[in-house]
Amino acid sequence: MLSVLMGIIVFEILFSFIAKKDKKLFLACSVSFWIGIAFILSLQFFER
Repeated sequence: MLSVLMGIIVFEILFSFIAKKDKKLFLACSVSFWIGIAFILSLQFFER
């Protein structure tokens, strides 16, 4: 599960470099990043 989180973080860092030219794209990327983190944390919470 930690590897999935690290993969999402790496993907978002790479995508943020691409999206720096377009502010709307960057905003959508950051929103999807936080939704992904919340989803993974909720999955870990419900697994216990």
